[in-house]
Amino acid sequence: MGNPTQGTSGTKAEGGAGTTPGNPAAVGGEEEYYDVLSQYGTAGNQRPRLEVLGANTVKFVLASLYVESGLQEINTLLTAMVEGHYQPDPAAVCDVISLHGELSRTFGLLTKVMSAELVLVMASGTIACVTILLTVVSSVTMGAFGDMALMVALYLMMASVTMVLPSEAVHRCLEAAGEARELLLAAELRQPRLSLQLGLLRESVSRDLDTLGELGLFRLRRSTVLSIGATILTNAIIMLQFYFA
Repeated sequence: MGNPTQGTSGTKAEGGAGTTPGNPAAVGGEEEYYDVLSQYGTAGNQRPRLEVLGANTVKFVLASLYVESGLQEINTLLTAMVEGHYQPDPAAVCDVISLHGELSRTFGLLTKVMSAELVLVMASGTIACVTILLTVVSSVTMGAFGDMALMVALYLMMASVTMVLPSEAVHRCLEAAGEARELLLAAELRQPRLSLQLGLLRESVSRDLDTLGELGLFRLRRSTVLSIGATILTNAIIMLQFYFA
């Protein structure tokens, strides 16, 4: 069978991993692949406005999922190498390094361009969570929770879109990068003749683990949402203690 990635050379044993839907070659080649990402990133060149923050957040999430699919395709190739189904040559590994570098630079540029909007989005999500908590407490106290149920549901949707989705999308990319690092460590042992190229790729992946989702003030990842939620809940408990005292 041929090589699972377009533009690379090497051999693949029968029964090995094939192409996946995330393969850039399956959607029209690398140029089209990065053109799509650049279209997602153009939203960040606009001046942040409240009416477009939600739409741009969805675009950021879609672009993050697209980057994740590319990282998962790299992991598929690395898994095939570790299992012995795919025997690439140094040129094939260099093509994989190039692909990963483009994914990393594109996603880094997208995050940098949209950093101001993403900070505003996370701030609005935090305000929405506080509003939800205060609305629930006040409605329960007054015995009017049924009248406030629709408002609470709307604020929950807003908090989900503005806080959970971006953080979860970046966290999935980080998980894919972490999986790639583990696979690269195993691949270096199974393919000693490619240790130089695989070592360079491992360094690039490790750099992604330190920088992906960095907004300056905080990083977009699952633990950030948990930290915000814990802080809001702690302050709410303190407020309730003063209120009932």
